[in-house]
Amino acid sequence: MRSWLVLVAAVAVSLLLVTGYRIAGGGSYTPSKPASPCLPRKWGPVSGLSSVENNLALSTLDGAACHLHTSAASLALAFANQNSLQRFQTAHGISDAELAAAAKAGVVRAFADGERSGAIDSTIAGILKAGAQALPAKWLLDEAHRLLGS
Repeated sequence: MRSWLVLVAAVAVSLLLVTGYRIAGGGSYTPSKPASPCLPRKWGPVSGLSSVENNLALSTLDGAACHLHTSAASLALAFANQNSLQRFQTAHGISDAELAAAAKAGVVRAFADGERSGAIDSTIAGILKAGAQALPAKWLLDEAHRLLGS
């Protein structure tokens, strides 16, 4: 008799959990839309060089994706290897020159995001942005290929 009570209690508790989950909106799941890559990226707390590098990389990716009118995720996946990058360029009608210009725009954007977030001093950010604008866009793209191993 006692084992039946435990079973009934377990079933009742599980039904309560499922009902509570449904009431809280758990019956349907729609993933949230990713933020627009054209919106400024707010950097989180920066502690050390690796967090600066991560934030710079994400802001650069956003800036390049915005310039190309695509999502940051699809652009990141495109850089997996040379074949995927060529497929991405063909599918979106993007030339090598446009891709290089997007890389340059992304780097400039990254320094602006760092400045806006307070992680990079405004004087240093200004120097970095001017330096990035002076770099040949093709060189930036070649470096991206080299760093990503594609």
